[in-house]
Amino acid sequence: MQQSLLQFHAEMPGACVHNGREPWDLWGLAAPYRPGDRFEDKVEATIGALRLLIEAGHPLILSTSWGKDSSVQLALALEAMQQVAAARRDAAGGSVLTELPPMFVVTSNTGVENPLMDGYYHGESAKLEAYVQKQGIPVTVATARPSLSQDYLVSLIGGRGIASMPGQDSKCSVDMKVTPLRKLKTKILKATRHAQPAISLIGKRWSESPDRKRRMIEAGERPDQVIEREGELQLFPIAHFTEDDIFEFIGRVRAGMIATY
Repeated sequence: MQQSLLQFHAEMPGACVHNGREPWDLWGLAAPYRPGDRFEDKVEATIGALRLLIEAGHPLILSTSWGKDSSVQLALALEAMQQVAAARRDAAGGSVLTELPPMFVVTSNTGVENPLMDGYYHGESAKLEAYVQKQGIPVTVATARPSLSQDYLVSLIGGRGIASMPGQDSKCSVDMKVTPLRKLKTKILKATRHAQPAISLIGKRWSESPDRKRRMIEAGERPDQVIEREGELQLFPIAHFTEDDIFEFIGRVRAGMIATY
């Protein structure tokens, strides 16, 4: 059973202590979110929870495929960081770059993507880098690539592996995307020397399927509590978002109602 490692410390508002016992009720601290609330309430609660983590000094690591779910999660995390940055600028009257914990956005490039999709990924990365530079927030974009020893096609041609067939296994995806991303995140975690540990944000949702919801709930994968899994702290900020919520958010961005990268 997964267990939260973070708990709000009453004597130190905004800070976290590791005790391995009590869950940190992020929603209860950040916003009055209740299941069934409006889209705006979900967004407010999610941003509020992420703000608590940033204010407490936790670096954030986000994996993105530049698809709808991971892009919405990224936009919410950026908004949370911008709100914290704005509050600190108002309080200090100056730059906040050295005061904010960093955010790392990691993506993958298998080297065998469709050229149109490859161009889209590069374009999204470039837009994000330009946006965070303009906003003056400490966000780094990093790309994971498989090494030659991890390259599925090299293994196939060299006789070290067999072809993955539909419905049998996903070795090609694991070798060329999952493993490089995991290694990059591990490298970032080891290199990030901060007072508070880094937290990985995972863009999975309960409503993707009944089976996924069951497995996520059993694993403790929630948007209001940080859990520890294999030495990594994780939060699932958009777990409670429906597909309609995701497209509502994207629609408001396209309509100019929400500003993001």
